[in-house]
Amino acid sequence: MKQTGFKYLLDSSVWLAYFQAKDLGVKKLIEEPSNLLFTSVITLHEVKRKLRRNGQKDRDVQKILAFIKGRSILADVNPGIAEKSADDSIENNLHTLDAIIYRTAMENKAVLATMDHDFKRIGNVLLFPPKS
Repeated sequence: MKQTGFKYLLDSSVWLAYFQAKDLGVKKLIEEPSNLLFTSVITLHEVKRKLRRNGQKDRDVQKILAFIKGRSILADVNPGIAEKSADDSIENNLHTLDAIIYRTAMENKAVLATMDHDFKRIGNVLLFPPKS
C-alpha cells in the first residue's frame, strides 16, 4: 500500500498531550491514518516514568504504552544514532536524550513532532505550542 501521509517521530510531550487531550493538532496528527508514526524506545521510558510519577495505575500505564506500540513503529537506538547524536547535542545545544530522539527521527527520515521548545531553532521539527 502506498503511503500518502507524512512520517513523524513523536516525542513524549506529544504522546502525553494526546492522552491528556491537551492539543487538537496533536490528536489530528496521531489519528490521521495516512501518517506513518515512529516512537523512540526512549520515549516509552519517558512516558511511563511521567505517568507513574503522576500516580497513574500500572494497568492504565500499560494500556497507554500498548496504544503507542500499536499506533507507531518503535525505533531502537543503535551505535550510529548514539554517535551522531553526540554531535547534534553539541551543535544544537540539546540535552542528551533530546539529541538521541532528534537523531532517531533524522535516521528514519521523519519529522520530529514535539512540544519541547529546545528544538525551536532546529530544522525538520514540527513544534506544537507548549502544554498549558
